[in-house]
Amino acid sequence: MHHAAFPLMIPVDDSGLAFQGFITVNGEDHIIDVRLPDLTDPTSRGTLYTSPRMQHILRHHTEQIQRMLDQSDDLTLFLTELKNILEHDERIVASSMTAHSLSSNHYSILVAELKRVGYHTIQSMSDTMDKIDLEILDDRERSHIVRLTIPHNYPVTPATASADLPGTLDAAATSGTSLTTIVENIQSVIHVYQDLFDCMDELDTMTRILDPDHPTRKDMWRRIALGHHCSLHLEIDPQHPRQVPKVRFFGNVKRVASLKEKWHSALDQWDSEERPFQNLCKVLQLPGQHPTSQDSQGASGDTECAICYAYKLQHGGQAAQTPDVICANEQCNRGFHPSCLYEWLRSNPNTTRSFNILFGKCPYCGEVSQKEKEKKACGNTNDMVERGYIVHQ
Repeated sequence: MHHAAFPLMIPVDDSGLAFQGFITVNGEDHIIDVRLPDLTDPTSRGTLYTSPRMQHILRHHTEQIQRMLDQSDDLTLFLTELKNILEHDERIVASSMTAHSLSSNHYSILVAELKRVGYHTIQSMSDTMDKIDLEILDDRERSHIVRLTIPHNYPVTPATASADLPGTLDAAATSGTSLTTIVENIQSVIHVYQDLFDCMDELDTMTRILDPDHPTRKDMWRRIALGHHCSLHLEIDPQHPRQVPKVRFFGNVKRVASLKEKWHSALDQWDSEERPFQNLCKVLQLPGQHPTSQDSQGASGDTECAICYAYKLQHGGQAAQTPDVICANEQCNRGFHPSCLYEWLRSNPNTTRSFNILFGKCPYCGEVSQKEKEKKACGNTNDMVERGYIVHQ
């Protein structure tokens, strides 16, 4: 059945008694769900469902509306009477006008402020304009995305912002009574970190970064490939990016020992006037040149797991694993994910077990050791795998 006076109402079942849609009151649409009573059933009663705001407004007319529903078998008649009540209630009229005024004022202010910030900075915006992403360029023309959250009653409630920047942004910098103020505050923070960004960009450009996959401006750490299945975990102080960073070496025990010795013996050569990459080249005697794509492809076997041929392994709901279990044989020097190594040894019939400890040979050079009569074996009965980790006694 089509209700010409209320075209936004549609039936929701075949009984002709249940309807959903919208009713327009004083220019404002309100969602409504009406269930008319079955007049052939003396116990049947009508029901009316609407938004929490409308329910609050209608609380003064609850009994009257219920009587109208219980006696009605015509949707148009009931809605006409309901609309008449709503349009003549001063409380409802005032509420509707206030809501309309607030909404209009909200969007007018928002559009005016976005114009001052610059429409060209808008990267994305939700349909209701409550989520807006702006692009800010720093002194080196690097792009930074500022994510704005606009409350429905802005500017009564301040907008808030977030950005991928080091540390935790001060609340004063990420909230304000105007979008211009917020953007200017974040621009000031970005300006402070220009030297830091220069240092991190040089590391990303001049070294082979293993982790993170896609560094952001808030990531102050890097996992750098050093060759021979060795890598360096580096943490930069965002306030003092040129000072000696925190480091941790990964790889074959002997090779790591050599790297640590280089690090400690030449650490006094670290020059705080130079960037971290330049100092790393000097202290660790690294090649100070950009790794070409051919170099990276050729060295992929130097970083990936010798079993699954991947660098990162997502194991269940745990954090991603990297090939940090390194064969002790320097002529092999292959790396393995702990989980890959555990599963391989568990399925190998030559592996022996003692409680939760697996005893076995390196999956990669075990065959070589047999041919060489185990003169160059990287694993023997003194090499253990416990929960997937090789432990050399």
